[in-house]
Amino acid sequence: MQRVQSFDLARGFTVLFITPIHTGMLYASPAIYNTVPCQFLIFIAEGPGGQLLMLLMGISATFSKPTTITQTIKRATIILLAGYGLNLLKFVTPHALGLLPHSILEELQINPQQSESLQLIAMGDILHFAAPTLIILHLLKQCKHYPIYATILATLILLTSPLLYDLQTGIPGIDYIIGLATGKPPQTFFPLLPWLVYPLSGMVIGYYYQRNLKTTMQATAAIGLALITGGLFLDTLIPIENPSGFYRTPPAATAWHLGIALTTLAIWHVISTKMKSNAFFRLLTFSSRHITMIYLIQWILICWALPVFGYQQLDLPTSLIIMLSMTINTYALTLFIQLLKKNYHANR
Repeated sequence: MQRVQSFDLARGFTVLFITPIHTGMLYASPAIYNTVPCQFLIFIAEGPGGQLLMLLMGISATFSKPTTITQTIKRATIILLAGYGLNLLKFVTPHALGLLPHSILEELQINPQQSESLQLIAMGDILHFAAPTLIILHLLKQCKHYPIYATILATLILLTSPLLYDLQTGIPGIDYIIGLATGKPPQTFFPLLPWLVYPLSGMVIGYYYQRNLKTTMQATAAIGLALITGGLFLDTLIPIENPSGFYRTPPAATAWHLGIALTTLAIWHVISTKMKSNAFFRLLTFSSRHITMIYLIQWILICWALPVFGYQQLDLPTSLIIMLSMTINTYALTLFIQLLKKNYHANR
């Protein structure tokens, strides 16, 4: 894919906070969630967080080289298997060894009357979202006027997703697949509906970005601000109870989340054009290019360290220290693996 600095910076900044956010989620006591550091991490996670990454996924699809449907399905299968493999490494293995605190099993709503390992490995996360999305974006890109179709589909998903939540057929296998598309935490953290709105919107941006950079980024900022304003206004005017939080948002909330992602992307475009390359930019670029490796490593480290630090038990100072330590270790391991791969290819 063609590298665009502003996209790398936007993605890399979000990736940089993935490890602290997840460390805080599992280790920090809920009593400190209202502190400034925790509120900042919550904003990054639920503002320009996963939504921005998925927006950039859609943009990347428009920049990528043409591939066959067979190649796309193969890549999606690898991503899906990686998702189940991650569940195996971060949950099932430590649980089998008696290292996973019982409190986290309760938080994940694991039913002790059924196979706990099967429930843990079947949980849907961001990789389970990325796999089918990759195929959907590929099929859509084959259409001549795909930006129009992407806009229509994103709008329909934004408006109708709540009507499809928690559909059941009574057939376990089919219900599991439906759950990945419409389910809620903790069984599914990133359902296709409504999260598919973000990569579909990214496809539209990517298409026009390649044709008129300046106008596209101006429009991105304007539309982003309009969606934030309109979405928050509707959210206030017609409040809807939403126990699933930002994972399954009502239309108004999905709109302003999309607005935040669009506005953040426009801000990073301005930053990339006004500032010269520096060490922080290089760190963000590294984060962007190795997002999958960083994501996999940090989850394994965090979950395997749960017996040491406990589940949601740390005070603020200790939490911040462990967040920093986990981040440094994650990046050190990522860099080490990349150096090993580079050395392997150089000696072939």
